[in-house]
Amino acid sequence: MLLPTIAVWVAVMLSALCLGSLYVESGWIGATMLTVTAVVAAGGLATWLRVPMVLVPVLCALAMFSALTLRFVTDAPWGFVPSPYALGELRDLLAVGTTDISRFAPPVPVTEGLTAVTALGIGSVALVVFVLQVVLRLPAVAGLPLVALYVVPSAVLTVGAPWWAFVCVGAGWLLLLVADERLTLISWGKLLKRSDGLGGSVALSGLSSAAFRLGAVAVALALVLPVVIPGLTDAVMGRSVTGGGEGEGGGEGGDPASIGLDPIVGLQRNLLNNPDVTVLTYRTTDRTPGYLRAVVLENFDGDSWKPRAFSPDAGATPLADGVYSLDGLPAEVPRQEYRYDLAADKLDSRFLPLPEEPLTVGLDGDWFVDQATSTVFGADESTTTAGRSWGVDAVEVSPTPEQLRAAAPLTGLERAAVQGSVEIPDSLAETARQLTADSATDFDSARALEQWFQREFTYSTNVQSDSSASYLEQFLRDKTGYCEQFSATMALMATSLGIRSRVVVGYTSGTAVAGDEGAWRVSGKNAHAWPELYFTGLGWVRFEPTPATGGAGITTPPYTGPAADNPTPTPSGSASSRPAGNRAEQDLADIRGDKGLVVDLPSSASGLPADWWRAWVFGGLVVLALLAALIPAARRVLRRRRRLGAEADAEAAWSELRDSAIDVGAEWSDSRTPRQAVAALVDDQRLSGAAADAATRLGRAVERARYAPTPPDLTLVTDDVTTVRSAMLHRLDRRRRARATLAPASLRASREDVRV
Repeated sequence: MLLPTIAVWVAVMLSALCLGSLYVESGWIGATMLTVTAVVAAGGLATWLRVPMVLVPVLCALAMFSALTLRFVTDAPWGFVPSPYALGELRDLLAVGTTDISRFAPPVPVTEGLTAVTALGIGSVALVVFVLQVVLRLPAVAGLPLVALYVVPSAVLTVGAPWWAFVCVGAGWLLLLVADERLTLISWGKLLKRSDGLGGSVALSGLSSAAFRLGAVAVALALVLPVVIPGLTDAVMGRSVTGGGEGEGGGEGGDPASIGLDPIVGLQRNLLNNPDVTVLTYRTTDRTPGYLRAVVLENFDGDSWKPRAFSPDAGATPLADGVYSLDGLPAEVPRQEYRYDLAADKLDSRFLPLPEEPLTVGLDGDWFVDQATSTVFGADESTTTAGRSWGVDAVEVSPTPEQLRAAAPLTGLERAAVQGSVEIPDSLAETARQLTADSATDFDSARALEQWFQREFTYSTNVQSDSSASYLEQFLRDKTGYCEQFSATMALMATSLGIRSRVVVGYTSGTAVAGDEGAWRVSGKNAHAWPELYFTGLGWVRFEPTPATGGAGITTPPYTGPAADNPTPTPSGSASSRPAGNRAEQDLADIRGDKGLVVDLPSSASGLPADWWRAWVFGGLVVLALLAALIPAARRVLRRRRRLGAEADAEAAWSELRDSAIDVGAEWSDSRTPRQAVAALVDDQRLSGAAADAATRLGRAVERARYAPTPPDLTLVTDDVTTVRSAMLHRLDRRRRARATLAPASLRASREDVRV
């Protein structure tokens, strides 16, 4: 099984190269190679030892987690044993990697979290491929997990996976086919060559095999057909699958000259047609920057959320007068000032993207601020962000859950006025009342709605671009949509409860630029919409109903996270930039050297990780696998004791001698007479002295038992078998002796026992 085992390793590593286009560097390859090697080596050893088939995946999984522990865990027994504590640390790192996936747009930096997630994923693929290829002998099916590795960059990258990625997967699959065919031929005997006189038409090995020829033709057709048939999409050759359109995101390629940002209308188009086009870049002193807000939509007309008519003559002030004011904000609310320097790349919009609470903005031109919504807009359609850069002094306001709960509620008349300000479908209002029936405050109601959306709904851009009341009712039934529907629905449901609500359109924080501290890149895929709810004395507060898996950089505000379940009072006058509930999480991010990564830390009164029971289950499986590995040896011992018991006869002793010879790899043939078999065994194993005499006596005893009229003396048959077996084992080196003991070949022999 050495050949198919090596083929699995090479095929998986070739296919893993497909993921290289997702990273800016190649630092992830080492951990992946270590994990794949551990999985394949464990599987190969298990197969060689002939452990039960069902336990091979268990041993491979144990090897995979041991390799991950060795690479990523700093304090584990012997450096690689996946103990409960080690698994807890590994789980935390994988959680950070999952957060990285949602924060970064490809090509992503090589962080420890992403490297761990990648190593675990490819290691799992290697496990599946090994079982299908080596254990189950299904090479055609074994190639499917390799295709899954190719699908990842094809789905994530705008231009699809590079052409060479498909070649790598195809070559790996062909290797699996060839290895399996060659193993099948070897099982029939020695491979024949043309030099053996069979003529030029016979070819049983090498690159001329039927599996290779058929597979190569299939790969060639898969590469050529999309090129010669224009109607076929072609992510293989690197062309964009989605074309552009008219208007925003225009142009026919994946790199339009400019991109605008209309309220809601162009949001889905930005997400689908221009996912990886850089719209703006910025530098900031904030290690964990928040969202960039562009337009506020505060009016729902029964069809969709819409902005007011922004005009210099309609309650607007010049941008130079400032944007956001902290007047009236209680002094005890945590806050921290930061500096942002932004520059438009392909963004051409009348609305200026800014941090959530900008104080002052440095930008020349006819720009104005709508004081009611803090939206910054150009005086006319000719005043846009194209080619401009602007500096912002911003403040991050971080109210605590306690402060939000303590916000003064609206009076009954005020609440009724909010509820009657828009016409809301009965189904939305009734659902909102049911979900918030146990909520004591407006904040608890808002948080209940946010968590319901994140927990029960699925993100998808493959839906109708619509925020009408009737469509939002369908959204509640199907529980599938994207940020437009999530934000619009939550805002309406909050309004139905008497909480002032609105929708904001802008961008998530984007992706940190690898190797450039403080630099961030915002792409078209970061376009986003979210609801804001008003709390007396605190102002408009952001909530995030869209699941974190719904786009790059989507993050839940810290004041609605796990810290809100166990509130910790904030001292009066505190100037902390983060709620106290996030300090432990931020400390972990500081240790790792990453930015803004939030994970759930394990906790337990007993000191064990929160999922300690998984560690016990995993440990039980390990013990079970080790015990199962000893099953063949135990069966062999029991068979030997049964044959050589107190009433052992000549045939039982002879059967035990035969199996002992087979276990050590000695030549044996049941077609020989006992005398011939003994002579061949003595010669093959170079037995001498007491061992040769014992084998000779046993052969003569079998002859007398079979052919003589009187039975032989059986006094020494048991001792003779033991003597010969010990002599044969003594000749073996340590590795072959262990194999003969732990994986006896006689258990797999096709011949039946003779009078056992």
